[in-house]
This record gives sequence, C-alpha cells and structure tokens, in this order.
Amino acid sequence: MYIDINLLQKKKRKIEWFVVAIILILIALFTIFFLYSLHNQEKSVEQQLESNLENELLVKQTEQQNFENSLSDKEQLGSLVEWAESKPVPTVFLLMHLSQSLPDHGFIKLFTYTNNSSVSLTGQFETNAEAAHYLTTLKASPYVMDATLRSLETDTELEITAVSDTQQVQPRVEGNYEIKIDMERLKQAVPEEVPSS
Repeated sequence: MYIDINLLQKKKRKIEWFVVAIILILIALFTIFFLYSLHNQEKSVEQQLESNLENELLVKQTEQQNFENSLSDKEQLGSLVEWAESKPVPTVFLLMHLSQSLPDHGFIKLFTYTNNSSVSLTGQFETNAEAAHYLTTLKASPYVMDATLRSLETDTELEITAVSDTQQVQPRVEGNYEIKIDMERLKQAVPEEVPSS
C-alpha cells in the first residue's frame, strides 16, 4: 500500500488570480471613467471656446458694420454740409420777417423746414380772426409764394385762472401753416435789408 503524505500545503492559486483579476478590472474601469471625464471636460472647454470665438466674431462684425455705417453717416453728413453751404437759406431773416407779421399777442410756436423751399409753421393766437389775418398777411408777403392754413385748433391744455369772476378768458388758438418760400427773392433781399456788421 502506498501512502502519500505531503506536509506542505497546496497553494490556492485560483483565489489569488481571481482577486488580481478583479483588481485589474477595477483599475481598468477607473481609468476608463477618468479618461471619459477628462474627454468630456475637454469637449466642454472646446465648446465654450468656440462659443466665445463666435461671440467675438459677432461683436467684431457688429463693430465693423457700425464703423461702416458711421462712415456712411459721416459721408452723408458731409454731403449735407456741402449742400447747405452751396445753398444757404437765410433762416434768421425769414424768421424775423414772419414774426414781424404776427399780431400783437401772437407768437411762433414751431418752425421747421419741410424741404428746400417749404416751411411748416405753428403759431399761437388769441382768436380765430387773428389766425386768419396772419394767413392773409403771409400771402401778401413778397417772400411767400403760397401759404395755406392746414389746421386750426383750440389749445385746451392751457390752464388760465381768471383774475375775477367777471373776467372771462378764452383759450388760445393754434394754427398750423404750410408756407412755400420764394428762395430767389429771399436770397436777393437778405444782402439789401440786413445790415452788415
């Protein structure tokens, strides 16, 4: 009979390799997760940089357009200045002439050029008769080719307090006139009638 006595313990290699395999798998998973998170961070940084670049390009394009617009506005203003210098309009003389034609208690509220030879004027008067008389005076002016009364309104916003109960104050009348100016006659009259300093 054969008896095998082995006093040395047999190594359990299966369990060691199993533990090593699990550790290696965990290390591999951790490395993959770490690399994936780094990749996502790089992508987000790249997207942020691209969006910043797009924003900067948009800002640059907007600034370029504004610059081009300002250049075109500057050119337009320059051409307007050249046009105004080539065709001076004696506005001060015209305003003096139009205000001299006003009744005693009338005044010019608004004065604007609508084009080269037309003026829009808003005057304030005490009565409708004064507004109509001013229209007649405008038509008789040597510097006015045509004048029309476009609207006549009572100024109800004006608050007037009576001095006594017996006094009654009527609201003022606002007339809007369209006046066509004879520019040639006006330009000829300015050197003659305005004293030079």
